[in-house]
Amino acid sequence: MYFPKSQVVINLFTNGEELIYFSSGLDYKGYYFKTSNNKYFTGKSPNNGINNELLLKPQQIFKEDGDPKFTQTLPSYYNIIKKINPDFVRQPPLYSYPLITPQDYKNGVFTRYFCKKTNEILYIEINKKTYDKLINKDPKIIYQLYQPFKMVWQISGSKEQVFNTNKNVTKYMIDKFLLPSFNQFLKEDYLKFYKLSESSNLYTAGNEFKTKNGINYVGFYHIHINKGPMVGKTHIEKPHEYLYPIDKTTVFTTQPTYNAPSPSSNVTTTQSNNSGY
Repeated sequence: MYFPKSQVVINLFTNGEELIYFSSGLDYKGYYFKTSNNKYFTGKSPNNGINNELLLKPQQIFKEDGDPKFTQTLPSYYNIIKKINPDFVRQPPLYSYPLITPQDYKNGVFTRYFCKKTNEILYIEINKKTYDKLINKDPKIIYQLYQPFKMVWQISGSKEQVFNTNKNVTKYMIDKFLLPSFNQFLKEDYLKFYKLSESSNLYTAGNEFKTKNGINYVGFYHIHINKGPMVGKTHIEKPHEYLYPIDKTTVFTTQPTYNAPSPSSNVTTTQSNNSGY
């Protein structure tokens, strides 16, 4: 191999992670020289009697002499040491709707997983598998651009307590992880996925519920897990009335807030003709 002295820089040296062999893509350490057309070769100079191998910088695009139409992009050094296929397209995290099990409702809570794009206010709800990939910096996903986080979300119990708990947890996450407008992303729906816990033998002294006809209800009631509050101590198969909160902004609980009178007490219960099951 011959190059005029004016077209070559000799006796250069690298400790590694600068150049790779064109033939194998492996890291090169040692002496090299550079030509005027920005090509790199092994050896101190082109005249030192050895077979000078072509070197490239990672990510460098090399154009073959004599064929300007031909180009080849070599895999980056990072891909080489991580054994990543350069033809594989890395994916961004994708949205996933939470799947809640009956056991989750029995437990009263489940875990929600999210990620935020690091360079803009963009949130995505994801599943645990995607969350783990981001946490573990899986090379198959674009983890560098997303900040993963998770939160425990309450889904059963007292409606008022569930609302306040999820609201407070959201505020805590915003403050701890610097998540601007995360509450707006959630649409401040702190009762999302909430499901009433079934309760029986509850009692109201009035001014809590009304019938469909708007009559104030006093007496025993129960809460059906799907239908909500209904007349009677327990749920039965025969038709019985639905109850409606008098103040829609007031949240009722699944636990009695008033001591139920003994069966021998004289209790007035207002009835209507509206029935349910």
